[in-house]
Amino acid sequence: MDNIQYTLQGDSLVFLIISLLITGILAGSMKYLFEHFLPVRSQRKQNALDNFERYKNKLLKASTSLISSLNLYMRYLKENSLPLEEDEYSSMTLLYAFSSFFGWNQIMEENVLDELDLTVYHKQRKYRDLFYRSHKSLSSPSYFRPLRKADRKYEEIVACSAIKACDLRKIGCAMVIEEGTTDHRSFSVINILDFERKYQHDPGFRKVFDPLLNFLKNIKRDPENMHWCRATILLVNLQSFMNLLDKQHLRTNNNRFDQLHDCHPLFRQHILSICSPEEKRIIREKQTHI
Repeated sequence: MDNIQYTLQGDSLVFLIISLLITGILAGSMKYLFEHFLPVRSQRKQNALDNFERYKNKLLKASTSLISSLNLYMRYLKENSLPLEEDEYSSMTLLYAFSSFFGWNQIMEENVLDELDLTVYHKQRKYRDLFYRSHKSLSSPSYFRPLRKADRKYEEIVACSAIKACDLRKIGCAMVIEEGTTDHRSFSVINILDFERKYQHDPGFRKVFDPLLNFLKNIKRDPENMHWCRATILLVNLQSFMNLLDKQHLRTNNNRFDQLHDCHPLFRQHILSICSPEEKRIIREKQTHI
C-alpha cells in the first residue's frame, strides 16, 4: 500500500512539474504574441495600406493623364493624318503618359501589393485583375477571338498589333527611380524633362520604348486596324481601373470617347458581349455612338 501511495505521489509531482512547464511556455508564447508578433504584424499591414493609398494617388494621376492623352490623340487622328513621328511634342507627351502609367504600376506591384496580407486580399485581387486587363488590352489576342475565327488573315494582323507583356514590364522598370534613404525607401517615376533628356541621349534607354512607340505610330482610324481596337479597349479598361482607384470620383475626367464606333463590327460586338456591368456603364456614359 505504501508503494502505491509513493508511486501516486511521485506521479503527481511529475505531473505538477510538467504542468508548470507547459503553463510557463504558454504564458511566454502569449506574451511574445501580444507584445511583439501582433504589433509588428499590425504595423506592417498598416504600412502596406498607407503605401497603397500614397502610391494609389500617383497611379490615379498617371491613369487620368494617359486617358486624356490617348483620347485626345485618337480624336486627332479622326481628323488629321500627320504621322506621330512628325509631331515631336505629341510623340513625347503620349509616350511619357503610357510609360509613367506602367512605371507606377510596377512600383505598386513590387513594393506594395505583395505586402498586403490576406485580410485585405479583396483589394489586392481586384486591383491585380484590373491592372492585368490594361496589360491584356495591349498584349493579349483574347479580345479578338471572333475576328480570328472568322478569317485566319486576322491571326497575323492581331499578333502584329500586340506589345509583348515582357516589353510592357521592361518599360515600367525603366521608369522607376528610388528615392529616400536606406531606412526609409520610397519610389517614383522619372519626370518628363529627365525622361526626354535620357530618351534623346541614351540609346539603351530609348530602345526599351521602341515597341510602344511602334504601336502608337501604327494606330489608324480604320476598322481593319487592330492597333485602333487595342487602344479603344485600353481606354475602357483604364476608366474602369480609375473608378476602382477613385471611389469618390474626385479625379474622374469628363472625356467622351467614341472610338468603339470605328472598330471592326465583330470586335465591337465581342467587346459589348464580354465586358462587365461596370464597363458597359462606362461605354454607355462615354461613347457618343455605339
